[in-house]
Amino acid sequence: MQLIQDEFEKSNKIYGSPRIAKKLKEKNHNVSHSYIARIMKRLNLRSKTRKKVQSYHRF
Repeated sequence: MQLIQDEFEKSNKIYGSPRIAKKLKEKNHNVSHSYIARIMKRLNLRSKTRKKVQSYHRF
């Protein structure tokens, strides 16, 4: 759990479970993204979402 929180904090709270799983696999920790998603939900960790760019251009 601590590894997941550490990676989440290092990413400035941007990374979700797939990216955290990829980072942990690079460090030789074999975990699935669904397992990480469950732990993140339990710890109330939510990644920041990007805002959609609104176009004001009219035709």
